[in-house]
Amino acid sequence: MSLSILVFTRGDAFAPPFLADMWALSRSLGAELVIAGDGDAGMALAQRFADVAVPVHCDRIQETEIARASGFCRGEWVLKLDDDDSLSPALIDFLRRYNWQTAGPKAYAFPYAWLWGDHKHFITSPPFWPDPHPRLMVKGEMARWPTGVHQNHPASSVLMPLALLHHKFLAKTLDERREVAARYDSLQQGAGTGEHYGKFSLPELYCETLTVREVGDGNVGLNEWIGTGETVRLRE
Repeated sequence: MSLSILVFTRGDAFAPPFLADMWALSRSLGAELVIAGDGDAGMALAQRFADVAVPVHCDRIQETEIARASGFCRGEWVLKLDDDDSLSPALIDFLRRYNWQTAGPKAYAFPYAWLWGDHKHFITSPPFWPDPHPRLMVKGEMARWPTGVHQNHPASSVLMPLALLHHKFLAKTLDERREVAARYDSLQQGAGTGEHYGKFSLPELYCETLTVREVGDGNVGLNEWIGTGETVRLRE
């Protein structure tokens, strides 16, 4: 069974270290690294790091091109990542040691751990946790990814309690996240700064406190972790 890692990038300044880590991960797993580059800057990074560089035009949202880009993957399975994601040690060990290819499910989801403060702590405050994302699936399932703002995959997936780490709040400044939220709002009312989604982009403006705890090796548990950990004040 073969694996392709599919990563989307617009070529932002924060992306190269993440893409370099993904290249190293792909080598260690014997996987193919496919990078979908949006625009000139995105393609420049794709050509620098990828086994296969795919030009995409995401029309300001990534979901418009996931299904098409997956067609360039040669692996039987596809792991879809963003260019500010990384895998916890426990998730890497799952890919390396667990017989997920023949276990039966066609799709796996992982808790999306939103890092806050540093690269060792993640947010456990609702609605940030748990936030399960289906990301590993057979190629044919990936080709069914729906188009639209914040669209998740419809496949029935098995949720593994192994953290997928999201560095969004560390990689993007508040002003950069404001711009992203405004872009989503221009595509769909409330998709960037609505009552629910605004917190995911701009917690400093929506929350007075967060609770955070150490990621550890990434065996994060699930609902029993909600709201546990250290309280961090965002506003007085």
